[in-house]
Amino acid sequence: MNSPDSTPSSPTANIEPLPADTVGHRDLQNRQPPLTNRIDYRLIKTDNGINILLAAIHSVRHVQEPPALFVSFHGACIERGSMGTISVFTIYVAQIKTTFLVDVLFMGLDCFKYVIRENNLSIQSVLESVEIPKVSMTFAIPTMPFTAHAESSSNMSTT
Repeated sequence: MNSPDSTPSSPTANIEPLPADTVGHRDLQNRQPPLTNRIDYRLIKTDNGINILLAAIHSVRHVQEPPALFVSFHGACIERGSMGTISVFTIYVAQIKTTFLVDVLFMGLDCFKYVIRENNLSIQSVLESVEIPKVSMTFAIPTMPFTAHAESSSNMSTT
């Protein structure tokens, strides 16, 4: 038995499992030690958030192998390839292990056109660039949701 001054017999001896309601799934209770490869998530709803996202993209724009950016669009009818509306645009920046969730419904289509003046970078220019390798996780016709969203975004307020 360990005294308070001695070291534990194993690195996980003092780790107590989290209650099931804080973990969300019972199987995760038995995961020890805690996750070390943590991925951060950032919800983007402001121009300042877009600045942070574009600064992260700018820092990895020259990474060729493996691709630094993984992008996905989520919304109504996008997955079926029909005219749809983008609700959330997700971009994972692998080198900094951060997923950015851009709230397109809240910000409107302008979030794709917002430009950082120092380097003339926007989400639209990143998506259109053949020089920045990206992996698309959306298996639909990519231009259709933009068209539908542009028609419906005029009533939305941007911040």
